[in-house]
Formats: sequence, C-alpha cells, structure tokens
Amino acid sequence: MTQNVQLALEEGVAGVFIINHDFDYPQLLPILRQVRGRFPDAFVGVNFHTINGGEAFPILGRLAREGVKMDAYWADNACIQDASIDQVSALPTPALSPISLALVIPWQAILGVCCM
Repeated sequence: MTQNVQLALEEGVAGVFIINHDFDYPQLLPILRQVRGRFPDAFVGVNFHTINGGEAFPILGRLAREGVKMDAYWADNACIQDASIDQVSALPTPALSPISLALVIPWQAILGVCCM
C-alpha cells in the first residue's frame, strides 16, 4: 500500500483515500497506521466500506488518540431512506453533530487508492 501512496504523491495528487473493498475494516487499521507513519504530512482519508459514521467515528477517534490522524472520512452509507420523508437515522447524534464533524478538505485531485 505504501508504494501506491508514494506513487500517487509523486505524481502530484493532493491526497489519497484508503478503502477496504474486499476485507473487514479491522484488517485496514494496520494499513492506516503504516501509511500515516510513512507519510505523516500527506492528506490521507479513509473509507471503511460497509460501515456508517456512527460506527466509524469511534474507530477514527481511537486511531487519532494513537497518533494516527485521518484527514477525512468518506461514508458510503449516510443512512438516508429514499422512500421516507422522515430521516431519523440520518440525523446526527449530539456526539456526531455537524460542528464536531466539520472538515476543510482540499478536493482538487484527490485519488482513491484501493486496498485489494
């Protein structure tokens, strides 16, 4: 993985997203630690495929307390139900308020680096 990130950064991307498509998120955690350790100043985002923010943010908090800071989190599941007017599942909890989740992200040339 670090070779893919190195190549992307050498080609001038603003940052990378690390995504676990074919394995469970716990297997992604050592990869995130390795990438952040090798590239401490790079913009690194993460997508824990198949879990939502309510599950992901505590994981991100634990990583941050270890010194493994992710610059962005991409959620595939925003808990929005297309057939419903009331979006109770999509409403933030006090612990996940929009203010606490606000991120400033440089979106130019972000490249997703897939872990397969």
